[in-house]
Amino acid sequence: MPAGAIPMQAATPFFDCVRRITMQRDLVSAEHLMRREIAMMSSADRVYCLYHQPHSASLWALGDDDKMRQMPAKGLAVFAARSGSALCAERAYEYPEYNGATDDPEGDGRERMIVQPVAVFGEVLAVVVAVRRGQAPSFNAHERGMIAAFVELCAPAIKHLLLAKQAKGVERQQSGGGVFRTAALDAHSRGKQGGRALRLTPRWVRYAYISVLLLVALGVTFSALAKVRRYSGGPAIVWIEGDEVNARQPGSVARVLVAPGDAVRAGQPLVRFHAGDEEAELRKLDTEYERQLAAFLLDTGSKAARSALSATTTRRERARAKLQSLTITSPSAGLVNDVRVRIGMAVKPGERLLTVVQKGNPPTVVAFLPGRDRPQLEVGQKLSLELDGFRRQRHEAVVKEVGREVLGPSEAKRYIGGRAADTLNLSGPVVLVKAQLSKRTFESDGVTYKMHDGMRGLAEIALESKSLLQTLLLDVTKK
Repeated sequence: MPAGAIPMQAATPFFDCVRRITMQRDLVSAEHLMRREIAMMSSADRVYCLYHQPHSASLWALGDDDKMRQMPAKGLAVFAARSGSALCAERAYEYPEYNGATDDPEGDGRERMIVQPVAVFGEVLAVVVAVRRGQAPSFNAHERGMIAAFVELCAPAIKHLLLAKQAKGVERQQSGGGVFRTAALDAHSRGKQGGRALRLTPRWVRYAYISVLLLVALGVTFSALAKVRRYSGGPAIVWIEGDEVNARQPGSVARVLVAPGDAVRAGQPLVRFHAGDEEAELRKLDTEYERQLAAFLLDTGSKAARSALSATTTRRERARAKLQSLTITSPSAGLVNDVRVRIGMAVKPGERLLTVVQKGNPPTVVAFLPGRDRPQLEVGQKLSLELDGFRRQRHEAVVKEVGREVLGPSEAKRYIGGRAADTLNLSGPVVLVKAQLSKRTFESDGVTYKMHDGMRGLAEIALESKSLLQTLLLDVTKK
């Protein structure tokens, strides 16, 4: 169909699309626009454009990255390029020249196809392949004519852009891949539009300068107002004060009569030691005492009988007292706490068995703080305790006693005795600080727990507060 035979109702959008193609600056954009218009005017499912090189008789496909990819040298497109004739196939596979890799990589050969050469003065520049699925109607004469007329009008623009692309490739090869020559050619191809006035200092530098000044001002203000506290910190132990019950003599535990938390009265038995020999000795003396008493009653005037009875009575009372000493009783009324013995355990004299504390007696925190901070520590300061295993859980206490002397690690451990002294890791001189907690329970994640004697943690006391600026200046002057 000649261009002049296009119907009037289709002429305006037809020539408008041709005009837009001729205005494109690069081959990729022009090809994309041409393929889209052909697909719209012919209701094709897909449209391909393959470029022909007469000297090599090969076809090339242009990618979105503006790079050419060589196609197989066979197919209906190759036939149309070499013959310069258009071809309309009802079924592509019916033609022996058909090659799916070249003509329609997405098809299976049953599609309907128009193969239209793009030529200028008899020179075939490219081949346009319009594909419609096999179930769709065949391409009619009107659609074939519209495609032929459209391609004929677009051919000069395609040739111009193709020559420009080839020239650009030659220039790049001759310039050795230099950046400036290629950039100059690209700018020249875009036209003679003047650039903006040269600005040696970018605009963002001015805004960046103002932003830096504002940040510096904010930083100085913040450092002058923000307070930095210095803390004295060190390991700490929870100490529930009460009456310690210790072993008076060596022995083996036979029974533990109480459990932690039991309420006891003064004199109530707590722990019994094995007393097999002592009980046997007492039974023997009881038998001897009864025999001596019977002999004395038969002859009350006998001095020998009186003397023997007196000696047996003394030995009997001494054995009973020794047996009673193997039963440990409570020194006061209160609650059993920190039971450290079990049945069958061998203990030494002075070893702690358990502790009896008064009801409602709040726990004490014994903190081991650095000795250098002793001049700044005083009674009444606030102590913050963080127990091991309960991170970010702070417990406030009031300092009630500060050690007068700075102790070494071994002396400090000797002070607390068996209260988890082996678990403390002390290095350097320390000062002992005692603080009173307000209650014996604490909450963590919604669960209430009890304070137990010997629990470890980290204690801190705020010593002084200075501005961040003062702290930085002091560090600089010290250096």
